[in-house]
Amino acid sequence: MLMIPQYLQIVKGASPTSSGLQMLPLMAGMFIASIASGQITAKTGRYKIFPIIGTALMIAAMLLFHFRVQWDTPLWETMIYMLVFGLGLGGCMQTLVLAVQNAVPPRDMGVATASSTFFRQMGATAGTAVFLSVLFSTVGDKISAAFKDAVSTERFQAALHDPAVLHDPANKPVLDMLKHPGNADSSGVLSDSSFIQHLDPRLAEPFKRGFADSMHTVFLMGAIVVALAFVLMWFIKEVPLRQISGLQARAQADAEAEAEADADAVAKSAKSAGGAVEAVDGAAGGAGADSAGADDAAVTPAPAESSGSSESSGSSDPAGTPGADPVPALSGASAPPADRGFGTTGPEIRGTVRDGDGRPVARAAVTLISVDGRQLGRTSTEADGGYALPTTGAGTYVLIGSAGARQPQAVTVVVSGEPVSFDLALGGAAGLSGEVRAEKGDAPVPGALVVATDVTGEVVASGVAGPDGGFAFGELAPGSYTLAVSAERHRPSALPVEVTSGNRNWYEVRLTPGAQVRGTVRTAHGSPVDDARVTLLDPAGNVVGTATSGQDGEYVFTDLDSGEYTLIASGYPPVATPLRLEAAGHGDFDIELGHDPVR
Repeated sequence: MLMIPQYLQIVKGASPTSSGLQMLPLMAGMFIASIASGQITAKTGRYKIFPIIGTALMIAAMLLFHFRVQWDTPLWETMIYMLVFGLGLGGCMQTLVLAVQNAVPPRDMGVATASSTFFRQMGATAGTAVFLSVLFSTVGDKISAAFKDAVSTERFQAALHDPAVLHDPANKPVLDMLKHPGNADSSGVLSDSSFIQHLDPRLAEPFKRGFADSMHTVFLMGAIVVALAFVLMWFIKEVPLRQISGLQARAQADAEAEAEADADAVAKSAKSAGGAVEAVDGAAGGAGADSAGADDAAVTPAPAESSGSSESSGSSDPAGTPGADPVPALSGASAPPADRGFGTTGPEIRGTVRDGDGRPVARAAVTLISVDGRQLGRTSTEADGGYALPTTGAGTYVLIGSAGARQPQAVTVVVSGEPVSFDLALGGAAGLSGEVRAEKGDAPVPGALVVATDVTGEVVASGVAGPDGGFAFGELAPGSYTLAVSAERHRPSALPVEVTSGNRNWYEVRLTPGAQVRGTVRTAHGSPVDDARVTLLDPAGNVVGTATSGQDGEYVFTDLDSGEYTLIASGYPPVATPLRLEAAGHGDFDIELGHDPVR
């Protein structure tokens, strides 16, 4: 990218500003490719193909610059090559950042993004130094060779004998260089190339040809480097994209970690009972007609508190007997070995994940693990909250459900030879509510904007206070937040709050009234003054604020403390006028500007 503006300025004679505008096709290519790749990635979840296509386009563009772009190449053709290069660059930049972020755990996303940016900047710095060094070290020889070839041409000789060329002061540096070749420094064209545009076109041609030839070497080296990147792109592992934000993924990972800790406790409790859970046959146990409607599996919350009590219940009790233990009886037979969890081909555990109000929870994570802590399966719920996970066969399992900021649930599920239906209930997240009132008078402030941000400064909830000044946010994860409140004719306020589960989490925010000054700048004849500068000073002479009047001459200052101020308006001879503001003041104050009469 650094070579192209140099080419446009030295060879095409463009100014720095014009060369930047002529590179708009490259920026347009980046813009188009970035948006297109982002939209396709969001819909398909596939992103590996874009860096591969992007690096291929960049190689093609650099080779076109190497072989096709000469000193006299039309500008439109060069712009087409810029567009190709921009398309390739746009397909790589954000996609590679996305790949890095998606390849690390949510807690390491910030470190991964910073590392990616750091190494990209290091590579750009090193590449700039290397490629410019190559350009500076070769451009002198290339220009000298171009002059040697041009001297023998009739066109160049005609220029040397043209009286108009000989008497033009702008051509003197080149003529002196030709008379004294040993004192020439043709590489100095890179430090100041402006003189080339003032030379006779026949004398300037060797400079332009030499720079274009030197630039070809740089583009060929760049194509080789990008070709190595093209090969490496094929080895990128395409990890499926997360369907939730980084904060949600981190909260879910923490919830799953807590659930796995609960599962470990269940496994230890099961092992301490002295044996494994015996498989339950759906037709065994002598169940009569009164047990036909009973479930094929029993469910107890994790961790199990009295696993040993089921030993005394006996295996002959009917499944539907009111006093029967819901956990199948333990016997001397051993459960299937732990490594059997690798083949999840047994009966399914299916059901629905709901919140505390009974509504289905979509995209909740449901994980199935064995009693010794091995993960056997994992899925996400559908829009109706439904899920289904296969098991390794009859036995006891731990089912874990989690969803964002909601309270996770872990239960033990006993599976017989038939599919088991079991619904999970996830406790709702914590809420935050309160009221916005005026500092004086205790009156509610309806319409106040209330924004809640987390510890990283990201906005997690926002709303407008009701007629009674009340506000409420639901579905917040427990933790620390900052409430920022603003309202018209009041000064903004911020308040740190703590949100905990099971508590009211109610806060009152007080807003201090803010004074406002507005008015019109007029001439002595009453006409409004456009673009007049109005300055507001406090009693100590400090500038509180400045404003510029509009076409109607109006100006305004907001969010002011009560007290005395001085207004200064300029545009005509300055006029200073004292004024006083009350706490909740809203005053109009016009200013007259005019010239002194001519005498």
